[in-house]
Amino acid sequence: VLIDFGAVKDHVNQTHIASGGTGETAFTNISIGTSGFAPPEQMALRPVYASDIYALGVTCIFLLTGKTPNSLGYDQINGEILWRPLVNISDWFGEILEKMLEVSVRHRFQSAEELLTALNKKEPKKKQVEPTLDNSLNTGLREEPTIFHENENDFSWMSPHTQVAQRIRERKTRLEKKPAAQSQPQMKMRKEVSKGYLTTVSPKKTTALNSKTPEKWTAATLRSAYAKGRRDFADCNLSGLNLRNAKLSGINFYGANLYQSDLQGADLSDSNLGHVNLANTVLKNANLTKAYLSTASLTGCDLRDTDLTNAYLNGANLRGANLCGANLTNAMVNDKQLDMAKTNWWTILPNGKRGSGF
Repeated sequence: VLIDFGAVKDHVNQTHIASGGTGETAFTNISIGTSGFAPPEQMALRPVYASDIYALGVTCIFLLTGKTPNSLGYDQINGEILWRPLVNISDWFGEILEKMLEVSVRHRFQSAEELLTALNKKEPKKKQVEPTLDNSLNTGLREEPTIFHENENDFSWMSPHTQVAQRIRERKTRLEKKPAAQSQPQMKMRKEVSKGYLTTVSPKKTTALNSKTPEKWTAATLRSAYAKGRRDFADCNLSGLNLRNAKLSGINFYGANLYQSDLQGADLSDSNLGHVNLANTVLKNANLTKAYLSTASLTGCDLRDTDLTNAYLNGANLRGANLCGANLTNAMVNDKQLDMAKTNWWTILPNGKRGSGF
């Protein structure tokens, strides 16, 4: 039995009451949590109820590997802890841990009840079932055994990325089971088996996952949507857009692609830029005060004279970024990250002192 102390829950409750129960996430007054065990939003002083779920997941990894999270490697692209190769657990339990450790709060378990529901579900079992044809249909075609999965389509508790991967694996397994020399479509059969159905479908009728065509954004449509009150542009493809001097305070660009976009002079204060692709993007003279940039890619980014006061840059890739003249006062960024970027004497470091040229 694993029990998290729930410090975040207690503190979020106090913050919720103090804010009048508006439901909005506010900055907390103190920093709670242990380094490595606390999720990014908690270290950014914006804890939520799901933050305790992340901490409990890291505790599981610590008990399974015997290593502290700070001693484990992490993915430089998405900031996730690289723990999977170090443990010997089932895929089912591994997927639950992956959802507990999601960097994005929206993909994580939102409550202990939701986590318990996933844990109480039995691990999917596979049974070998030999299909039987009626005499009138038995024309000599020999059917290969079909694998029946109990609740094979019930992936609702998994994260969206895990659901896609699971369904792709299922489809690949079914295709590999079919005889290579078989050229004619198989007959469609349906026979009730225990609680589900046994179905063999022609390969031509096997379709990929339903994919929703992503919304195509232009600089004009994005500015218009923002002016009408929209703030959520997470995971959108916004590469190459000209958003110079745009007023986008408080916008949510989490996971979006802003590669080679022009954001010079833009107001992005209090914005969510976590896990965003900002490679080769122009952010000169932009306002990024209190911006959340955890695990963002800022390689080759033009950040000259940018205001990054109180910005959260933990895990961000600053290789080749130009920080000459930038203001990093009280920003969450370490020396190793800054060593990969270009700074000069006009750069104001997190401690308030001037930088030096490289």
